[in-house]
Amino acid sequence: MTFLSPQNTSSSRYFVPACFGLVVATFLSVLHINIPGGNVSLLLLPLLMVSLWPSGVNGVVSVLILFSMGVFMDWGTNGALGQWSIIYLTVFTILRPDKREGVTSFIGALALWFIGLAVGGLMLIVTGWLVYGVLPNFTVLFRQALLISILMPLIVLIRNVTRYWMTDPSERDY
Repeated sequence: MTFLSPQNTSSSRYFVPACFGLVVATFLSVLHINIPGGNVSLLLLPLLMVSLWPSGVNGVVSVLILFSMGVFMDWGTNGALGQWSIIYLTVFTILRPDKREGVTSFIGALALWFIGLAVGGLMLIVTGWLVYGVLPNFTVLFRQALLISILMPLIVLIRNVTRYWMTDPSERDY
């Protein structure tokens, strides 16, 4: 017995790799890599995943996943409970990937990342100031944003290769 859905589920099949990417990014972001002369943090990597969230995915499920990963991020970084959830959900609300149609080009993904970075960075500064009463170290925040911006083309390439592998050959537009 087969069950057929009248809806197009092509966007839904990208939801699982996006969730996997968000989980991996969240786990990587709570780690600090010590190198001589300092350490490297990928704290903003999940924000990149939120900014590049696939289009057409159910908004309610996306909100639940982003909220859960935000709470895990707060727990993993020993931060204020709900801070990252508010940041992720604000970026999701402004970018509205559930309402976008079609595949985003690299320039479009770059624009989404910079909008997400601006909104997320502003929210991080404001919520951090409200909760902790101090402004963040802007040098460290800038270095983290620069590092993730440098890694962004690699993440977009991985996303496009995954999308290519998961798409039926007759439906590929590139």
